[in-house]
Amino acid sequence: MNDLDSLIRELHSNVMRDLMGDVCSELNGDEVVSCVRNVLSKYGFNINSYVLMSINGEVVDDPDFARYLRVEASHPSTGDLSHVFTFGVLKRSGKFNVIYLQSAIVKK
Repeated sequence: MNDLDSLIRELHSNVMRDLMGDVCSELNGDEVVSCVRNVLSKYGFNINSYVLMSINGEVVDDPDFARYLRVEASHPSTGDLSHVFTFGVLKRSGKFNVIYLQSAIVKK
């Protein structure tokens, strides 16, 4: 494994560890995106775009109808790679929890 692969694995693992550690739990709807943004920023990612999606994959604006959050980000240490993260958005007792589902990289 080369240095870039190791760096990517470490960055994505750090994000996963934070999200699976309940960093983004017990949130109000308007805090869902900002919490994920804060976690990604903590590890040096720059958010290029994000979208909330329903269970059917349709784009939604209201977190009440969202089941997924897809984020495309860049990182200054990984050159022209785009990092794509998918998070689960769960609502229980009127509060939101965000969990890490998967991530990938795409060469621009």
